Amino acid sequence: MISRRAFGLSALAAALVGPELGRAKAGQRVIVVGAGVAGGTAGYLLRRAGAQVTILEAAPHWGGRIKRLEGFADFPIDLGAEWIHADHSVLSEIVDNPAANVDEETITYRPKTYDTWDGESRGSANWLRLAYAERKFKRTTWYGFFERHMLPSVSASLRLNEPVSRIEHSGTGVTVTTAKARYSGDHVIVATPLSVLQKGGISFAPGLPRRITAALGNAVFGSGLKAFFKFKERFYGDITLPHGASGFTADTWSERIFYNAAFGKDSSDHVLGLFQNSNVPLATARQSDAQIQRDLLAELDRIYDGAASQLVEKVQVQNWDRVPYINGTYANDYDEGDQGTLVYAFRPVAGRLFFAGEALGGEVRSTVHGAAFSAYEAVDQLLHA
Repeated sequence: MISRRAFGLSALAAALVGPELGRAKAGQRVIVVGAGVAGGTAGYLLRRAGAQVTILEAAPHWGGRIKRLEGFADFPIDLGAEWIHADHSVLSEIVDNPAANVDEETITYRPKTYDTWDGESRGSANWLRLAYAERKFKRTTWYGFFERHMLPSVSASLRLNEPVSRIEHSGTGVTVTTAKARYSGDHVIVATPLSVLQKGGISFAPGLPRRITAALGNAVFGSGLKAFFKFKERFYGDITLPHGASGFTADTWSERIFYNAAFGKDSSDHVLGLFQNSNVPLATARQSDAQIQRDLLAELDRIYDGAASQLVEKVQVQNWDRVPYINGTYANDYDEGDQGTLVYAFRPVAGRLFFAGEALGGEVRSTVHGAAFSAYEAVDQLLHA
């Protein structure tokens, strides 16, 4: 949890964010596949550059792995990406518009109380407050951030409920096929989760180069979920570590923590969150939300002497393994931590086919800003192709 992500901009992103990316050629048509952070950012930048943009999204809504839960508590909740994993300034760097008022309030997320559980007794590891801190939104969510700063400029370009089945990228242009239509353009940016490409959800003609198919075979896309519990009163620490403190401090992509989701939110509600991610498929991938809810409450009851089931008001489970066109969390270990390997493998194909996504964020891979900065790179490559 502490050391697995880089907390700054990659050299590539730092070089791209800020300078003018360039202007599109007259009439240049670009199709973006996927309306998550990477696809939405790509569309935002291409529209700003003067390109004609169509964004095709398989789901009935935009956002991908950023998702907002409202009405559950007296503050909005991130059902997907939640932590900022960087300094507040990264928000302005994502938007890259001096005229925009990027004034979202953030907090220093430094939990103070850490409960541990060894299977038999509850303990404490409050020393961790000296070792761990990040940033989070105070009054909004990642979804709200992109809804405010990018959605207005791309909403007219969005086509929802359009899962892409085939991409043809000949020397003269591209054709993208969905169940509803065929779209033609000059270039295509594929900004789907890595899992879509790994599962062969999109066919390519010509087929993808060996460098890409080999990378897809080696890459790991995480398995995981989030859950939120609203309680009548608080009985838990800022962080609860069900398997002790050692897992929290380890340099690993597998994580499982309960956390006080209302921390720093000026909330009067008592909301406990669960975040779980794993390099290997979890049993929860095959379970219903109701079963997951029962198991988690039973686990909390063991840790907190039955308080959870006595005080619970409502529960929300977000099982990302079961979400169509995503089926997981984010890119995990790859090639013993070589963050540049995927970026190199997914370089453009024949000046027509480009890629973006959190997996291609380089040193800030597997983060929201990593996804956004990968779109900067893809758009820069496209405009100079």
